[in-house]
Amino acid sequence: MQTKVKVRVIQFEDLEAKLREAGLQAILIAAAALVRGASRNVPVLTGMARSTWSELAAYVGVNLPVGGNPTPSRNPAAGRSQSDFSFQSSGAVATFKWESDVTHYNILESNTNSRVASAPWNSLEYGVMKAKEAVKADIIPLMASAFKASIKYSERTF
Repeated sequence: MQTKVKVRVIQFEDLEAKLREAGLQAILIAAAALVRGASRNVPVLTGMARSTWSELAAYVGVNLPVGGNPTPSRNPAAGRSQSDFSFQSSGAVATFKWESDVTHYNILESNTNSRVASAPWNSLEYGVMKAKEAVKADIIPLMASAFKASIKYSERTF
């Protein structure tokens, strides 16, 4: 009498690459949520401070109205030129960085002694909170999808 054994083999193909791609998607989702959240807390006077977010907003697909009453030295183009962002990935770590050199943005962001009624803006604090919420909502489905996409089944009979 011959016994047959059926074995199901599970292989993970490109799991690391798929998880890395899902992580990069999560970073873009977080960056978009950060822009939407932070920019809401930056009032539009000349458009300069709020436009510091415009290059990142365009990169992550967020529509960011700027408006305001520009002056020759304080205008959206000046705000864009004084901010920068970057995305980096190394192994399993993906990060993005945003920074502004717009003096009044940096002062009004956290200065409670300002004579400006809307200060402090706390835009970064609010934006980071929104980014964390977005990642929590989206990272698990993204990772689960990447994990499922990497599983390959095959059966062998001996």
